[in-house]
Amino acid sequence: RQRLPAGSKCLVIITSRRNLGSESGTFGYSLAPPPTADALAILAAFVRTDLGKAPSEASEIVERCGALPVALRCAGEKIADGRYTMRSFAAELQNPGVRLTAFSHNGRDIGRGIEFEYEQLPSAEQKALRRLTIIDSPTFGPWVLVPLLNATEAEAERLAARLATYHLLLEAGQVPGLGLPRYSMHPLVWLVAMQRLHLDEPHAWEQQEARAHLHKAYVGSANAVISRIEPGTTAELERCQPPDVWRECQQAWAEVIADQQESWIRAEYCTLVQAVQYAYDEKLWHTSWRLASLLGACVTTRLKPKATIGAFDAALEAAAREPSQLGRIEVLLARGSYLIAVEWYADAFEALRQALHAANKASPELGPRETCRLWASVHRRKAEAWQQMGAYAMAHDEILVALAAIHEGTENTRGDVVPDLRIEKEAAQIRFMRADNDAWLEPTRWMDHLSYADVLSSGPDDGVRFHALLGLADQLRRRRRWDDAHAELRKAHADNFGDARRLAAMQYRTARLLLNQAGREGKAQRL
Repeated sequence: RQRLPAGSKCLVIITSRRNLGSESGTFGYSLAPPPTADALAILAAFVRTDLGKAPSEASEIVERCGALPVALRCAGEKIADGRYTMRSFAAELQNPGVRLTAFSHNGRDIGRGIEFEYEQLPSAEQKALRRLTIIDSPTFGPWVLVPLLNATEAEAERLAARLATYHLLLEAGQVPGLGLPRYSMHPLVWLVAMQRLHLDEPHAWEQQEARAHLHKAYVGSANAVISRIEPGTTAELERCQPPDVWRECQQAWAEVIADQQESWIRAEYCTLVQAVQYAYDEKLWHTSWRLASLLGACVTTRLKPKATIGAFDAALEAAAREPSQLGRIEVLLARGSYLIAVEWYADAFEALRQALHAANKASPELGPRETCRLWASVHRRKAEAWQQMGAYAMAHDEILVALAAIHEGTENTRGDVVPDLRIEKEAAQIRFMRADNDAWLEPTRWMDHLSYADVLSSGPDDGVRFHALLGLADQLRRRRRWDDAHAELRKAHADNFGDARRLAAMQYRTARLLLNQAGREGKAQRL
């Protein structure tokens, strides 16, 4: 404070990871990393060349450093000095062991700065930050520290909140319906914390034990959700329950997650993939295949496809060991959805062919209603694959087959006291897909086909809601209602954090919207 100029015309800006406002009696502002477009502009300013020559490499540099401006400056100066090209610098970042060094330049050692902040933490907060690197999912709730540290829920929430005040954790929204926070870790902070995990806890068994406790807790919680989805499925609950400190709010938590399971799966996808394997290793056959059947079409950059497919393989084996024909079919359907999402179409169609064959074979055991639902689900996924490839006529044929199966299944539910919600959900998805596909088959009649606003007002499920938001944004773009179109895309983005395929679909539509907007308004806008 004594070194600060006191003149009335002087202005001092101090940047720090911790908020110094309360200590200095001045205002403190919390700054989030810049948006991707701004981060690319920062990189371009220091590279002093057109990023359009290597757009994927530029995006990878931004992603690897978490859009941190000082890291972008270091990268840009190294490329501008001729030490690297854009491609060679992005290639070097593939190795996590040299990433911190790559983003340091001219005395700016980012890793050392983060490590300095780490060393100022109390030992409990240091351990919490280290153990959080064990988590595979990009976002997490503070309760994960309960199994990782054998802490109480109150202690876990306090530790996470403290780390967030130092900006070592970033706020990532809240759990819908519960008001509980979620956090993420900046990729460069994660690298430092991971290094300290190996340095301060060098024994492999410590990390393995913490990871096993984490997966056991997730499997126990998944069991609670499964019991809500499938009342009466409680055989394995006693063998693998969530930690004691979670059980007080377990019923309310399970109800919320069961109602919003798609959002939960996207947020926790990486950890749930590992939990499928853990359940298999623990011989929890039903839990393994049932949890895998929920995973579906989410795509994350944190896991390679091989790891996710490996989880589906384990789940198929679990279904065989239970044994459960329905389990095998449901896992094959989920596997097909995932393979479509990553555009492995030949493998996807093979998984769906096996699912259809298994459904036909198990029809006497499953009954006509369940068999029809499975038929419809297979053909809906085939239609989704054709639609994704732009073959809308092929998608139309599959949709008609799916609708016929749903009609037959609905006929078999007439007179039931309790409606079959799974058939109703499948029917809603297929009807929406047909209307949406018709709009692509006849693009010149886009205003006649479907009111996406009406679809959204009906309270659709997660998948229909997402595609309806994209469809509504497209309709608004065609009407040149630019601000309203941007608003719908922001809604889609807010609801779908964690799925790289959905994020790519939103970014594509945002770029198309900006291009149309720039062309109509005569702007020379760089996109």
